[in-house]
Amino acid sequence: MRIENPIPEIPFGGAATSAAHKSAPLPPQVSAPAASELPDVVVSALKRDLSSIQFAIENDSSTHEIVVKMVDQSTGEVVRQIPSEEILRTARAITEMMAAQQKRINARG
Repeated sequence: MRIENPIPEIPFGGAATSAAHKSAPLPPQVSAPAASELPDVVVSALKRDLSSIQFAIENDSSTHEIVVKMVDQSTGEVVRQIPSEEILRTARAITEMMAAQQKRINARG
């Protein structure tokens, strides 16, 4: 099976580059997605005054995960957090279960 390169080779340098560039086919035009196709978080962030958004990078003390937050400075509201609080709660619960299991193993032996 032979796979052909869909992108034409363009030689580097001088007039050859210019000629090859002019003969290369142009990519089809890509239209911007409609607002209804964007996730709600993106739409709400775009509607806000971006100068009032502050990024905060923290280290979660129990999971030792890096947490990135987008905070609206005017309200103090966390607009977006990565990883989400639900994910952090799950990670904390798993860490606690693993610690409890390790204590049981150490107590046996």
